[in-house]
Amino acid sequence: MSAPQPSPRRRGGDRGKGRPPRNRHPSIRIGTYRAANDRSITDYVRQFPIVELEWPPDAIPLERDTQAWIEQTPDRFVIDVVAHRLLTQQPARPESLWSEVRDLLPTSVRQKRAIYLDDVGARVLDATFDRFLASVLPLQRFAKLGTLVFPFPAFFAPSSRSLDYLVYLRDRARDLPLAVEFRNAQWLDSRHRDATLQHLEQHRVALVCVDEPQGFASSVPPVGAVTADLAVVRFRGRNADLWERDDVDDAQRYAYEYRRSDLEPWVGRLERLAQDRRTVHVFMRNAGPDAAMRGARLLRRLLAGEDEARPEGGPRRDRESDRRRPGSGAAPGSRGGTGGRRRPPPRGR
Repeated sequence: MSAPQPSPRRRGGDRGKGRPPRNRHPSIRIGTYRAANDRSITDYVRQFPIVELEWPPDAIPLERDTQAWIEQTPDRFVIDVVAHRLLTQQPARPESLWSEVRDLLPTSVRQKRAIYLDDVGARVLDATFDRFLASVLPLQRFAKLGTLVFPFPAFFAPSSRSLDYLVYLRDRARDLPLAVEFRNAQWLDSRHRDATLQHLEQHRVALVCVDEPQGFASSVPPVGAVTADLAVVRFRGRNADLWERDDVDDAQRYAYEYRRSDLEPWVGRLERLAQDRRTVHVFMRNAGPDAAMRGARLLRRLLAGEDEARPEGGPRRDRESDRRRPGSGAAPGSRGGTGGRRRPPPRGR
């Protein structure tokens, strides 16, 4: 009697929304972002081992939100958390601050539509950091906290004051993992790059590597530098035509469908970041959640080697992605910066 023949292996495909493809790089975790106060996460957790949480601009970070993610996620699920906007020097709405922090604000500041770090004193800054940490510490207690992510605005430029603020973050966070994303090209230009990387490495702060449109003063090149035990990569889309326009909302600005040709160059970069079994967190931050999840699944297949032999636009899923993909114009070389304004309007992070 002949031995039974093995079932033919499925080739390519996304394997639907069930079990992810084989993982050749277990230290590379791929996921997307989610609102921290989102409770509908069952489908997401089945597909991805990691998430980047961020509270909406008008929401107060609360411990009950992170506790809900702890209760609804399996063991070894990893959760990165984007810091409160005020801590990243982004404009913050007063209603996003805890009541005891708002009480510390002068009346004139409390009545503003958006508050900047320059509007508050050290006491308010310390209180904001303490309350934010209280909302995320349950993740650390249950061994699910990945890192705290600080995406800085374009006007956060290299200076002694900026470097001192990074030291403040490290001191305040103690031993918690930190990652920073710069949106000012000067941080990694030929004049500042070595000093930037040295400063981050000295204070054990991870540099967030980014995929985003190039050619703007706010564009940071996709530098795969390692400055801490953990590496973080964020894919923010390549919608160059709308990247720095003030007359569009975030849903339009970050609308982008990643294709295989966009992601293939990142396979080698991610593998290099993961050398020596270094942990790498990868997040799709393009809008909206469906497009981000499609991009994450595509990148996961590429890292697993399942798409290596596919021609461009081969399977139906990739052709559909091409049709969905807006904003594919090349980044203009002459436009950049924030139009001379120090403080651009609030944007997504």
